[in-house]
Amino acid sequence: MGGDPGGTTDTEQAMARTFDLPSGRSFAISGTARVSAHAPDQEVDRWLGRPDPPVTNSSGRLPGDLAARSSSALDGDPTTFWSPALGPQVGNWISVNLAHPVTLDHWTMQVVADGQHSVPTRLGIKVDNRPDVIVDVPPVADQAKQDATVSVPISIPASVGPITATSKIVVTIDAVRAVQTLGELSKQQTTLPVGIAELGIPGVTVPAAGTSVPAGCRT
Repeated sequence: MGGDPGGTTDTEQAMARTFDLPSGRSFAISGTARVSAHAPDQEVDRWLGRPDPPVTNSSGRLPGDLAARSSSALDGDPTTFWSPALGPQVGNWISVNLAHPVTLDHWTMQVVADGQHSVPTRLGIKVDNRPDVIVDVPPVADQAKQDATVSVPISIPASVGPITATSKIVVTIDAVRAVQTLGELSKQQTTLPVGIAELGIPGVTVPAAGTSVPAGCRT
């Protein structure tokens, strides 16, 4: 009984059983609570003790994978990464709420390139609701190791010059080098998601998660 961390829908969301006892007896009850794989990224970060309001958000993450949250692209750990769902990758986005102004000129992003993830080739950078600035991602060669990350330089075009964001940055996948696989159920070719290990925006990170989950009742 309970939510399935693997991402599937629980087939029995409530349980009611009645039975007769031969005599009076005493009982105790206990249970284990797990974070639902369907919980939104920002809610999971709150439950893990990260400050509110959250720093990051995204268009979505790989279903059933709690580690694929948007905050994984800003935690300073290249072994964790944000991944959207399977299927077309163009249009997926990750956003960052800023605590202070940030000037974007050139920086280093880390992407997963292991032959099992699609790789971004072009990004749209939106700051403070202004029109997107389109930037090209240099070619990235796949590595042999699973979940291997590669550092790639990202630069704002000289014709645009450095741009300053005061409140929000949104990075949108504008084009990818697609890696495909055969769907288990559909038996059709489907595009594997990208993996962004670190956005690499200077001075922008998420605070470390708490060492314990805050106590108290929740809905």
